[in-house]
Amino acid sequence: MTRKFKLISLFFVVWFIVTCSPVGHKIVDREKRIHNHLLKRAGKDDCPGIQYSVTTSKGLIYSSSVGSADIEGNVPLAKDSQMMLHSMTKIFTAAAVLRLIDKGKLSLDDPARKYLPYIPYDERVTIRNLLSQTSGIPDPIPLRWVHTAKEDDSFDENRTLREILEEYSKLNFEPGKKYAYSNISYWLLGKIVEKVSGVSYKEYMISEIFKKLNISDSEMGFLIPTGTKHVKGYLRKFSFFNLLKNFLLDSKFFGKYEGDWLHVRDHYLNGPPFGGIVSNAESVSVF
Repeated sequence: MTRKFKLISLFFVVWFIVTCSPVGHKIVDREKRIHNHLLKRAGKDDCPGIQYSVTTSKGLIYSSSVGSADIEGNVPLAKDSQMMLHSMTKIFTAAAVLRLIDKGKLSLDDPARKYLPYIPYDERVTIRNLLSQTSGIPDPIPLRWVHTAKEDDSFDENRTLREILEEYSKLNFEPGKKYAYSNISYWLLGKIVEKVSGVSYKEYMISEIFKKLNISDSEMGFLIPTGTKHVKGYLRKFSFFNLLKNFLLDSKFFGKYEGDWLHVRDHYLNGPPFGGIVSNAESVSVF
């Protein structure tokens, strides 16, 4: 019986090695091919660096980074380097709203004006419309809705939003009739989160979304980091956006050229709910 047991055990060990080893090699080979492909792309397209992660329902499988975080300083982009998520923030804002709905604090079909009576849009615009981009609210050039990092402490978000609402007070179409992207819609969702929760949008996101996911303040937040996790922004010298930069933004947002790249100085979007989160690919994959 002992000899038979040993033979059976040996069979399973051999089977495990034979069947699993090629899979392991395939995974490593695939990761290497992905890394090498992105390494070739970094610097050739419109970004000098790329972070990436592979995630399944079971969690993070693989993450890495290629390219530069600081071209002039010759600093490589790391997995924990942090950068603006821009419109990926909207997914997190939607999650915050849905969390309040789950708690019975909101309803999808509540009019936005129920919580924000100062907005110029009538009761037809619902939370559902804001979430699904069917509100009809205009979307003017949002690239101008930014301010420098140095201006952030004195920036008045509420006043800026009211000025924009006053300028774009008419709907482009009847709510619910079609889809059209609108940054203002998600800005308003952030204000609804504040009204219902009783805390600022940023505070709610940190306590009810980031911390619930066990993502630390140093991995996801709303402040551009300094030091080793800092990533400089760039525009390619020979690009469409570089040609239009003076039309889109004030010269204070631009630094000097670093090789084929124009340094874009640190800045924040005027509306955190539509584009203000700062993080990295690995932390986002947790979400």
